[in-house]
Amino acid sequence: MKGSQDPSIRRRIGPGIGHAAREAHTRSKGCDGLTLVEAVVALMIFALCIAGFCGASVCFRELSDRARTHYTAVNIAKNRLERAKTAEFSQLHLFEESQTRVDYLGSTDASGDYRRTTSVSNATEGLTEVVVTVEIKDRVTLGFDRESETVGTYIADFEEVEE
Repeated sequence: MKGSQDPSIRRRIGPGIGHAAREAHTRSKGCDGLTLVEAVVALMIFALCIAGFCGASVCFRELSDRARTHYTAVNIAKNRLERAKTAEFSQLHLFEESQTRVDYLGSTDASGDYRRTTSVSNATEGLTEVVVTVEIKDRVTLGFDRESETVGTYIADFEEVEE
């Protein structure tokens, strides 16, 4: 008699008890969860993302450190020039130095991470050029062979004019 039922009646009533029993049986087998392969693939994708973020953060840290050392080198050079500007014009030659090791403040330090060279030369009568080069110690080779910053200025001799 089952074969003689009208299909439209079956649609209105629902799929029947047999279908619900089959669905419950399928759920009990664990088909709604993750398989071991899916979990391992998800963990591998997560690990690759974390490795990428770690690599990027290391790269950003190195760039930040490098920018900081260059900023410090420029400030060491600028401070040296400012001190030269406050000196007497006739005493500017006393600022000349060659490869003096200094710390991050610009103070002489035999184990400093920076090496400062100051050159003083007469550009013309009454005008002197002062150039400060600060070399940065390489963290890998521990030498001063790669990076440096150079800052220069001209200092004029203004004599008082008597009237």
